[in-house]
Amino acid sequence: SKTITVCGPINLGGNTIGFWQNKNGRDIIKKTGVITGTTTCKVTPWLRTYAPFQGLSATASCSAVATYATNIIKAANASGASMKAMLKAQMLATALDVYYSDPALGGNKIGAPAPIGGVTVDLTWVKAGSGYQNVSGAFGGTPKTISEMLAYAASQSNVGGTVWYGNVKSTQELAKNAFDAINNSWVFAP
Repeated sequence: SKTITVCGPINLGGNTIGFWQNKNGRDIIKKTGVITGTTTCKVTPWLRTYAPFQGLSATASCSAVATYATNIIKAANASGASMKAMLKAQMLATALDVYYSDPALGGNKIGAPAPIGGVTVDLTWVKAGSGYQNVSGAFGGTPKTISEMLAYAASQSNVGGTVWYGNVKSTQELAKNAFDAINNSWVFAP
């Protein structure tokens, strides 16, 4: 027999969907700053690199990005034949956590201990509800950095996120659970 010690979960310092739709999260987005010579928020082109968020106008102001985030999050639900709306909200919160935790992107506006995007996650042990599950099937294997997870999930979506993971709800739920766990610091290092 062997004895092991599980260390974790990792304190990522990220924020939940609730944070990004409330005044504090919205204020961070609104104060991002614009691309020189335009009214386009600096976070806009970065978010649009992910297919699900390409419904955001290419010239969205910071106020428009904050409204977009609020609307995506308020529309989030897991009812019916699809998990797309909830997956999109959780992935958006993770993307905002990555952007606003990295001094090279949006600055560390959320006070994270390190840039979240570079953190590697063990996708075989992710908190979901009252237990843990293996979500690696939704990301093409494990381990992955959080930035790699965002890129992989985006590659499974069409522009705007209306077709995602072949519209297989169980796979959408795995991805949603992974992003939810990241946003709540319920993930472990490999």
